[in-house]
Amino acid sequence: MNAERDTTDIENILAWYPNLVSRARRIMRSGEDAEDVVQDVMETLLTAPHMLDGVERLGAWLTTMVFRRCVDTIRSRTRRLRREEESGEDLVGSVGYSAEDVEENELMAALATAITDLPKEQRFVVEEHALGGRTFSELAESTGIPKGTLLARKRRAMGNIKATLQRQGILEPDAAAGKETNHENP
Repeated sequence: MNAERDTTDIENILAWYPNLVSRARRIMRSGEDAEDVVQDVMETLLTAPHMLDGVERLGAWLTTMVFRRCVDTIRSRTRRLRREEESGEDLVGSVGYSAEDVEENELMAALATAITDLPKEQRFVVEEHALGGRTFSELAESTGIPKGTLLARKRRAMGNIKATLQRQGILEPDAAAGKETNHENP
């Protein structure tokens, strides 16, 4: 890459910074953690600009990078908290984490994994609409995918996420789904 392109890439990347922090905050639930994640992604890109070779949609690519780094951070934190819990160390309490914080981290890690495991088309809609805050109209215009198709993909994605969390015991099974209709006994 030449110096002129490097400067343009850096300016384009930095222009996305506030938007990326906002998106990361929705996942991390902490402004400080969100900034750490985005700064980590930015540092990676600035030290390895070749990663941008072939990237056509910078915003979508950056959003995906930040989402994945959030997932990695949550998973790492959850594993560390579990190890501390299993070893009997009270590091969780001593650093200000409560049992609710641990449960929330586990939920966020499970949710992030469920999103990551979605088929590509469904994951894209969830990342861009639900996590990224883009409207279906914006997505339809930028991708050329009809709005109805995007809506259907998100509906399927949410159903898949819900089913995954139910299988893991994180969400209760739907009461209606578990009932069998008995026509003999009213």
